Amino acid sequence: MSLGTPIGEVIVTRVQKIWLRQDGLLHAENISREMQSLADAQQILAACRKVAGGVIRPIYIDTTIAGPVSPEAQAEYTSANAASVVNAIAILTKHWAAQLIGNFVLERQRKEIPMRLFQEESVAVQWLQDHLHV
Repeated sequence: MSLGTPIGEVIVTRVQKIWLRQDGLLHAENISREMQSLADAQQILAACRKVAGGVIRPIYIDTTIAGPVSPEAQAEYTSANAASVVNAIAILTKHWAAQLIGNFVLERQRKEIPMRLFQEESVAVQWLQDHLHV
């Protein structure tokens, strides 16, 4: 069994599916190129809280299928509400330029939750491991 294999429930929302991985990380995978709204962000955070069993955990987000995220949803994903669900966010992107620019921008923003973009799942997961049980 792969460490990314779901244990327990997989919740499917309009734009993502979310589950708890064998290694203790949350895993979200985009399934739509639709714009994510505030309602989507709230539904995704509720799904994360449910599959995590109320434990604050790091999350790995696969955005190889990705659509835009509304400013309201972006604010929700970096809010104190999100920090009550996740304690670190690693985002997989397939584009090196997106990773470079995204990390540059993220380093200059004040946010509740550490967040980085990666091109390789193994590197992202290694970074997230430092945030397990914190």
